[in-house]
Amino acid sequence: MRSHPLMQLTLVKIRDLLREKEALFWVFVFPLLLAVALGIAFRGQEASPVPVGVVAGPGAEALAAALRGSDRLIVREFAGEDDAGDALRRGRVAIVVLPGDPPTYWYDPTRQESAYARLATDEAVQRGAGRVDPVRPEAREMTETGSRYIDFLLPGLIGMNLMGTGMWGVGYGIVEYRTKGILKRLAATPMRRGHFLLAQILGRLVFVIAEVAVLLGFGRLAFGVPMRGSYALFVAIAVLGGMAFAGIGLSTAARTKTVEGAAGLIQGLAADRPSGRPARRDAGRSGPRAGRGSAGDHRRVGGDGVRSRARGIPVAVIRVGLCERCCWARPVRSSRGSTFWRCSRADADSQYPRYPGLPVLRCAGFAAQPADREEEDRGDVR
Repeated sequence: MRSHPLMQLTLVKIRDLLREKEALFWVFVFPLLLAVALGIAFRGQEASPVPVGVVAGPGAEALAAALRGSDRLIVREFAGEDDAGDALRRGRVAIVVLPGDPPTYWYDPTRQESAYARLATDEAVQRGAGRVDPVRPEAREMTETGSRYIDFLLPGLIGMNLMGTGMWGVGYGIVEYRTKGILKRLAATPMRRGHFLLAQILGRLVFVIAEVAVLLGFGRLAFGVPMRGSYALFVAIAVLGGMAFAGIGLSTAARTKTVEGAAGLIQGLAADRPSGRPARRDAGRSGPRAGRGSAGDHRRVGGDGVRSRARGIPVAVIRVGLCERCCWARPVRSSRGSTFWRCSRADADSQYPRYPGLPVLRCAGFAAQPADREEEDRGDVR
């Protein structure tokens, strides 16, 4: 099983990811730092008292005394309306009470804090005037975990990691393979296209399982975040979500030619807005001059042109070089549809490779073949 091509390609993907220290930081360390920072910043706390301003005037002392009787208010006195209005504009107080008969509440109704301060202030003023509630309802507080900010933050971080792992890890990685010429080399091997694509997904799913386990374990140990429901259903949804985002990443890799284009398109999809980038019909070709040569300068790999049979993912068009016109070289087609060039001179002279790397630009043993044989070999490969 270890020697299976799919297993080897998956191991290559995993090792490639392990070598990227920056990627490991953003995948494992950054979500934990974000959870710690936001979990502490928005941790559950009791409501703090709201500052209330009282303007000096007839009856101000009685109002201030009534407001001080509430444990939800902090009273601040001002000499005039100008000072009180400036404090209200700057947010130093949530509401200003102007003494009179009746008193006036001066506040900003669009501020949530001011709306809360208005209710608390009116209750304190009414009780100071002798109001008695005809009904005294009992209070029931919820103190169990599951409704805190961190309880909603961790699922969001898991979803963000699934999206980043699938779209960036798969889509961006394949485009980077194309720009570095790795896809061109892989396309010339007996590798199945489906094995390559499946290895990209499986390699990332291994990290998805580790990411989810780290986040859940950290949330449980650091903040006591409970896990409710079926673990099997949670794992199934996580795997399904990872594969869905990986599919979007594959679609992105099929439509972009450069890493810059892939980054822009993935960012546009992740931000849920149109990317504005038109589809390129030559997105599957490799190199800055791909698709500009004549038909005699290229050979097709896989038997079906520049698009492979693995769900329409483009592969590179390979330039053969001198082997195409050498009498010692001949094309060999494998049972899987890939085409290789075999050097017959290697049978007698070991300094020549039996299957040279393409394209061959210089060769001491090159010997041009007759034109009729050249046309016959071209017809066989096509």
